[in-house]
Amino acid sequence: MAKKKDKNQPITHIQNFNLEIDYDELATSIVKAQEKAVETTRKQKRYTVGTFATPLIIVFYGMSILGWILVASLPIGVYKIRESFRWNGFTECFSSVITLLFILGIMVMVALYSILLWKSAKEVEAETDRNYIISMFSGVISFVALIVALVALVKG
Repeated sequence: MAKKKDKNQPITHIQNFNLEIDYDELATSIVKAQEKAVETTRKQKRYTVGTFATPLIIVFYGMSILGWILVASLPIGVYKIRESFRWNGFTECFSSVITLLFILGIMVMVALYSILLWKSAKEVEAETDRNYIISMFSGVISFVALIVALVALVKG
């Protein structure tokens, strides 16, 4: 038969208790627990931010590069636009001025928009706020959905 273990005897005298609290050790353990909780939260935030920020960064950089390609290719269209104005009965000088102003205006607008998109991509890369990134992602997705709906209306 198994031997019975001695039962713990209740201590009836308060003098036998050690009631001293090591406050330094308690503070150290609280700080360690908080750091562990913060580290876990940071890992989760980094994953969420990376998941939603990566497509945004790709879209913003891509649109910026496409804008610069458009700026570089707009002077090629000057000849076609000049021919269109000349065909409508404008004089040579007037059509040249109108064409250059039109192309220059479009180039400046597209260049500024490309710069803004490039800076936005840099800002999204540096952002760590999960809620901000998710709301920005939702805004871009809703804008894409609007464009798809407009294309479907025009095509349909």
